[in-house]
This record gives sequence, C-alpha cells and structure tokens, in this order.
Amino acid sequence: MSAMANITYQRTVNKGHLPYMYLKVKLELESDCQVTVLYFKSTIVAAVKQVFGEIGSSFVFDILQYWEQKREAIIRVRYSDFVKLQSSLTMCGFYSGKPCAFRLLQVSSHLIGLAVNSRELTVT
Repeated sequence: MSAMANITYQRTVNKGHLPYMYLKVKLELESDCQVTVLYFKSTIVAAVKQVFGEIGSSFVFDILQYWEQKREAIIRVRYSDFVKLQSSLTMCGFYSGKPCAFRLLQVSSHLIGLAVNSRELTVT
C-alpha cells in the first residue's frame, strides 16, 4: 500500500494546435476501377495545383495508409496547409477527363481519432 501512496499524476494541457492534421479521404469515380496509390496521390496533387497554382501547391502531405479496394486513404498534412488541402479536395471534380469526387470521411488532429467512427459503430 505504501508504493501506491508515492504515485503522482501530472496533468498536461495542450494549448494551441498540433503540428499535423489527419484526414480519412475516399475517392469516388463513376467507373468501378482499381486506383493505385500513385494515381490517388497524383489526383490530389493535380487538384491542389488547379486551385492554388504551382507555388501554392508546394507543400508536403503523406499518405500513411491506402486501401485500394475501397479507394480510401489516411493523409497527414501540416496544420498550416490543412485548409489548402481540404479546399482543393472539395473543389476537385475531374481528373484526366474523368469525373471524380473526394469525400472527407473523418478529420482529426490525432491519428488515433481516425481509428473509430461512431457512425459505423454497432453495439450488440
């Protein structure tokens, strides 16, 4: 019991934003075709260039996980570039002459926040 008496807890409060934002994104196409991770990323880069030009699109984002069957990905982007990426994905309508749309399924400042989706949770 004496060992439990020596335990102290430290409360940590984070003020301000975290350095990265995480997005779970789905690419929707009219045709039911397989999309590689390279095509997925090049579609995002083209969308950002279309909205912000060559200089405005010079930020880095990472695809951390990609599911080819569902055409979904988890993307990491710096907090300062998050609005650019989000607006570019929203404005994207075509790529290589094919109609497409990006759906932002989840957005979080913590990666673990994308682990569970309360809308898809089934309680038994």
